[in-house]
Amino acid sequence: MMNISDKALWVVCREVRSIRTPEGLLLLDFERDTYCDLALFAGAVWLLMKWTPAGITVKEIVDLLETAAPVPRHILETETCRLVASLARKGFVRKRPSRESMSEHRDDQEDAISDGIHVLQ
Repeated sequence: MMNISDKALWVVCREVRSIRTPEGLLLLDFERDTYCDLALFAGAVWLLMKWTPAGITVKEIVDLLETAAPVPRHILETETCRLVASLARKGFVRKRPSRESMSEHRDDQEDAISDGIHVLQ
């Protein structure tokens, strides 16, 4: 089980796209022909990872959520760790490998900026 002191940087997988829904987000992975429906909290966690293409730690996610959510920190920590681990098991997010070069990070950031969030209406 993951814990809040884990220093791993988490990123979304490049092939995953998101669609806003009334309940949260729908993640789509066309390469693996799979999807994941995320409620509001889970969608917020995934978007924080999406918006930080260089990677974000679980602690940083919790710190950001704590400023917006009137939820006790220990609950945010537990639920965020559980959620990131689940998304990783399902292949929607991954740890950023330490061997990735800075140019790859810049490419990820440029892709995120040009890609944006896909919304179907």
